Amino acid sequence: MTSRLLSNIKELYETFEKYHSGPKMTGSLNYGPELDTWNRLIFKKPLRELDEDDLSRYTGKAITTWGKAADFKHFLPRIFELTAELRTPYEIWIAFDKLVLSDWKNWPKNERIVIQEFMIALWESIVNDNS
Repeated sequence: MTSRLLSNIKELYETFEKYHSGPKMTGSLNYGPELDTWNRLIFKKPLRELDEDDLSRYTGKAITTWGKAADFKHFLPRIFELTAELRTPYEIWIAFDKLVLSDWKNWPKNERIVIQEFMIALWESIVNDNS
């Protein structure tokens, strides 16, 4: 991973740290009591300790059936950090599709810029990685 990408990940955490989510995240009524279990599991660890297995279910269901855009913003830095580590918590396109669903192009300018910079830094890192 390039130093540029590492720096950008730090910026993602700093930019989105104001968004908090919690074990009362809403979701589809179809999930019933499962939702309480999922919320308990995903908030069992601090954000930076969640791994791809911890975030897999959430990433696939984010915004469409579990949580809102603000909840997604809470998890976004960790989802992108895992993606940069090639430990994507779901198929890679899903995480980026959630940006579209959350209408990210209308988010505050600083949030849009840090995401765009992440995309460029991720691409640069992948292209130049010889491993």
